[in-house]
Amino acid sequence: MDEVVPLRPADDVVFLELLDKHDGLVVRHRFDRLPVTLGAAYDSDHIVDAEPSKDRRAVAVTITRSADGGLVVRAAEGAPDFWAPGGTTRSWCADPEQSFTLGGQRFRVRTRGYVAVPRAATAVLPALGHWAVMWALPLALSCGAIITWLGDIDGERGTAYISGALITVGMLAAWSGVWAALSRLTGRASHFLAHLTLAALAVVAVIVLDYLFDTAAFAFNWPAIQRYDYALVGLIIGALVWCHTRLVTRLQAGTAIVSALAVGGALFAFQALTAYTARGNIASTATLTELRPPSLRVANAVSTEVFFAGSESLKAKTELSRAEKPEGFDFGSVTNVGCVPSM
Repeated sequence: MDEVVPLRPADDVVFLELLDKHDGLVVRHRFDRLPVTLGAAYDSDHIVDAEPSKDRRAVAVTITRSADGGLVVRAAEGAPDFWAPGGTTRSWCADPEQSFTLGGQRFRVRTRGYVAVPRAATAVLPALGHWAVMWALPLALSCGAIITWLGDIDGERGTAYISGALITVGMLAAWSGVWAALSRLTGRASHFLAHLTLAALAVVAVIVLDYLFDTAAFAFNWPAIQRYDYALVGLIIGALVWCHTRLVTRLQAGTAIVSALAVGGALFAFQALTAYTARGNIASTATLTELRPPSLRVANAVSTEVFFAGSESLKAKTELSRAEKPEGFDFGSVTNVGCVPSM
């Protein structure tokens, strides 16, 4: 009689992987049986830390096998749809190379038969490349050194370039560190180099655009550009905050827009207040301090006689541009009123 060989049970071992917002592995769990339940309730095989809701059982899916033997993720009865590649759904055939989202967290399902394929690390900012910081940071330091050289009219020592580079690196590191901590709290990954890359590119944009705008003011004799170019910094910083929040930290679009408007608007208001306070200070010349070729001058020059003829009206214009005196009593105008000289 032939020996009866028992049937080998199906391999129900699955690995549930929790991913960050950029599909990087955070933690991996092994389950030796199916089905596997995921949900906010504590009777689930894996508890999902979802946002508090009135019914915590509303977030729930089950990982099981379909009729053809493949793994499938299904929403529990009475639970809402979940997100999978292709949009929200109630049932999704698990793909070991893709992930689904439940309760604001990303999950990936794999089996023991999965064979990992070596691949290059995915860049957080694909348009800039994985090692964009290697050229973005030197570019920012180079732009700062060039501006220092263009404004070096009095022949400053070389320490100005070193101190300027150290200040730039320190500010970029502090700014990127704050955003990296925020990314760590919200997405379980810091992505410090990605934040540093964006901050360095923002420095380059501020330096280049400010020089171009000031050059246009010099060439065409447009004082309005020089007077209100501080708005440029507010716009660039607002765009930088949006990139940090949306592209790297991966927060919601509404949160990114509100953050950009809040930070950029606050910086713009502070600079506008500073410019308003210093508008009556004749010695306040914080712009057009870099050297420019005279050939860039497009506006017509005036002769010495015409210049001194027009300088007669400078006093009246200066008085009109002075800051208004605040309301209240002017005690400084009262001198020695009712005073009895001492003996």
